[in-house]
This record gives sequence, C-alpha cells and structure tokens, in this order.
Amino acid sequence: MAMADFASSIIGHFGESLGKEILSSMEKEQTHALVLNEERLSKEAFKSLFPAVREHPFIENAFYYDKADYDFGKSILHASGAIYIQDASAMMPVHFLNPKRGDTCIDLCAAPGGKTIDASLKIGMEGTVVSNDLSFPRAKELSSNIERLGLGNTIIMSVQPSLLSKFYGPTFDNVILDAPCSGSAMFRKNELSESDWTENKVLGNAKTQRELLEIAYSLLKEGGRLVYSTCSFSREENEDNIDYFLSIHDDMELIELPDDPRFYRPSNSKGMVYLLPCFYEGEGQFVALMKKKGDMPSIKRKAKFKENKAIKEFASSFGYEPSSIVEINEAYYGYDGELPLMNSPSPLRVGVKIAEKAKTLIPDYALSHFLKVKAIGLSLDEARRYLAGETLSLNTEDGFHIVSYNQVNLGYIKITHGLGKNHYPKGLRHIYKYIGY
Repeated sequence: MAMADFASSIIGHFGESLGKEILSSMEKEQTHALVLNEERLSKEAFKSLFPAVREHPFIENAFYYDKADYDFGKSILHASGAIYIQDASAMMPVHFLNPKRGDTCIDLCAAPGGKTIDASLKIGMEGTVVSNDLSFPRAKELSSNIERLGLGNTIIMSVQPSLLSKFYGPTFDNVILDAPCSGSAMFRKNELSESDWTENKVLGNAKTQRELLEIAYSLLKEGGRLVYSTCSFSREENEDNIDYFLSIHDDMELIELPDDPRFYRPSNSKGMVYLLPCFYEGEGQFVALMKKKGDMPSIKRKAKFKENKAIKEFASSFGYEPSSIVEINEAYYGYDGELPLMNSPSPLRVGVKIAEKAKTLIPDYALSHFLKVKAIGLSLDEARRYLAGETLSLNTEDGFHIVSYNQVNLGYIKITHGLGKNHYPKGLRHIYKYIGY
C-alpha cells in the first residue's frame, strides 16, 4: 500500500506525465559517484589510474563510476581517505552554497558526513566546520569519516541543535541543513526506505524540518547563506516548508540558482530546485538556497585553551604545529580555528587528533592522514600486508614513520632495528584482495 500511496502523492505533486516519468526512473539501477580528496591524491593522478571514471558535470573533484569497473568502496583509496563515496545529487547543496576559503560553516544534521566533507574541502584550514548529529552512533561514524579523510578543520558534536543555537548565536557565514526526511530519493539504494514511507511520516518530518529551519536561522549571521536540502520528493517537506519559512522571516531571501535542463524548478521558483532522477544523474535531492539580508562582518572569537607545551612539542616532532592543544575524552587534539568550543557536552573531536593520553605518547592514525610530510613508500604487497596488520621489515632509521602507497599516506609504523611494528588501527585492519589501484 505504501508504494501506491507514494505514487499517488508523486503524481499529485508533479502531475501525471512527469510523475510517471519520475516513478519509472526510480525503478532503474542506482548511480555511483565519489568525491576526490585532492589533499590526498591529485585529480590528474586519479584520472590516469582510473580512466573509465566520468567527471561530474558541476563539481570539479567529483566523478561517476560504474561499480562493475571499480568497486571503490572496497578499495584502499577509500580506506586511506583519498575518496569519499557520495551520491552525485547529494553533492549539489554545498556546491550551490559555495562556501569560501576561511568561512565558518555549521552542518546541523551531518552524519554520515558527506556535506561536511564537501564544505571542509572548500573552506580549507583557514575556516571551520561545526558538524553535528543528534544520534551519537551516527556522530561517531561521522567522526570516523572525518578522521579517515585527514580533515583538520572540523568540530564534531552530538547535541540537540537548539543547544548549538544558544551557544553560538548568529555566528556562521554558512549553515547547512540537510534535514531528516521521508527519504523517497533513497528508494533505489535502500528497500527499507521504500517500505517505511507513509504520508504521516512526511507530515511528521515536515514539522521537525520547520523547527530545524528556525534553529538554522538563529545561527546565521547577517549576509550569511543557508542551504536547505532533503532527499525527499514530497512538497510538504520541501517548497511548502521554504514558503512558510520565508513568510515569517522577511529578512531572508532566496538566491537564484543556475538554469539547467537537469534542474526542475517547482512553481518556477528561481531559488529552489529538484534534482529528479529522470533528469539528473543521481538518486535525487531538493535544494533551496537562501541569504539573510544585511552585511555583518565575521565574528572573531579566538578560542582560549591552557597551554600544553609538551604536547605541542610532541606534535612538532612529527611535523605538525597547531596553534592550540585541546584535551577531550583522554586524547589530545590540535585546533587552529577561531570558534569557541562547547564544554558541556564536550565535542567528540576537534581538529586533528594527535595522540591518546598516556605515559608513552603514540602518534594517532588521524595525524598520518592529515600531514603532508615525507613517508616511506610501500610496494603493493607491503601495502596489503600493512593494511592487514602485519609486521614489516623496512631498512630505515628507528622511530615512528608514516607509510604510504602510491603517495597516499596509510598510517604509522614504528621501526626498531629494521623491524616495523604496525600501528594501523586494529578495527580497520582488512585483507585486501582488491587494493583499488
């Protein structure tokens, strides 16, 4: 019955002709795409290694691929954080938002982290992304993805979004609200989403989304930009919400989005688009881009921490010079941002994890993915063995070293008299039959 109800809602929303076209497209195979982390691997090198990938039409560091050619999810490139697998339409909200280097961003419902990653790569180490997800397990997954990609400009939280509003206020240049939704654009990749869809779920989500839009508004500084997105095709969760939001905030205005035959505009709106799978190669997304009127300069609130000279010196010995050291949950992090940190509850992670708190400090795996320092290049066989957790024989000086394969850092190894003790995290160890390149 759910699919019959869904089909009726789609035809009622988009009309019979387009509605049937949408429903037909949702029966086809899902698409596959990825974002390339050019901090880890250059676009030229990636394309030479994988000539069958196709470039995303709008995003320079994104590609489509055929899973029969390259199963990137099982590749070492994925494990090492050189790529992040993400739906090609889910990349578009941050593309439209277009945060600039040095901007402050907040991602309110961030897990598993795709839009945080998209924003982080755009703003660089000069900026900061506060990335939050209310679900603690999902926030932990988000934190792992950030760590894997070696991103050093994020603060990961797992709190009620309203707490962020009270703590930060109208601080951010950019707010990303990828709102929880009924998930109709997920049907091709998740059968549970299809069986779980109901009109009541749509209406319940629409209410939650309006509450989240109010929180997003309270975090946005004058002149700042807010991107709202869902993976739903339901009017109630999309243009109805935006129309209502704009009706109660006369200082918010839609920003015109580009014209393209792949974008469907509801009611000829220039600031809202659907990325429908019958027009756009992807699973689907609704996007609205808005701006708060006015022009308030960025709020500079330099974070203050107790000086920790010993940890700074330890980080420096590995090639990292953080401006601040933060201690969270028995671990040390390097933080270079300007935003203050919520103390209660504490962040899951801040910036770059340097080491666990212990009598003998060991450089963390995350540090190896963040740093751009000389590493020991491994052969294909050595890389496979390293990722499986084996000890390696390497003829180099004693001490900790980063090991890499094809110039992409994998992790740390400690050499003692030519024997390398493996420090790749035990929970990530895997025997790769297919290393990916």
